[in-house]
Amino acid sequence: MNKKFPMKTTLSALLAAFALAACGGGSDDEGDDAPPAAAEAADKYVGTWSSACEPSGGSSRNYVWTLNKAGAAAVTGNHAINTWTNATCTGTPNSVNNLSLAFTIDATGTASGKIVDKTSASVSVGGQVKLLFAIESNTMYSSAYLASPPDADGYPTLLKLDRPLMK
Repeated sequence: MNKKFPMKTTLSALLAAFALAACGGGSDDEGDDAPPAAAEAADKYVGTWSSACEPSGGSSRNYVWTLNKAGAAAVTGNHAINTWTNATCTGTPNSVNNLSLAFTIDATGTASGKIVDKTSASVSVGGQVKLLFAIESNTMYSSAYLASPPDADGYPTLLKLDRPLMK
């Protein structure tokens, strides 16, 4: 009986060793599971961001921003304003107003209780403007469409918190 116990112990140790070898052993931080390199400032903006449907009388609208990285701190894209003749944003929009935009992240700061990127933007209508953007997880807030008093450097001081854009 004493001779069987060491054999079971040896067999158990071998099975454990094979199991570790099969999963690669080591930590989870190696290989393909390694975290990505530090993100550049523009990375968090890449993608399509949409607002909720905003009914107004018998019509409705929503906003869709499609943004692309143009450099470490540079973003380009399209800002569409979709309008419907119903109050539910359903079906094909009867009007789509597309605005091209590009912005460069100049600095960070705070506004409306959030950490923001202060940007210099160029918009196809409106020319050069300064805008604020805040991203929290998959939600983006901006200072667009908001009359906001400027700070000493000309950046808005408030975000439009009632119109978040979701990714």
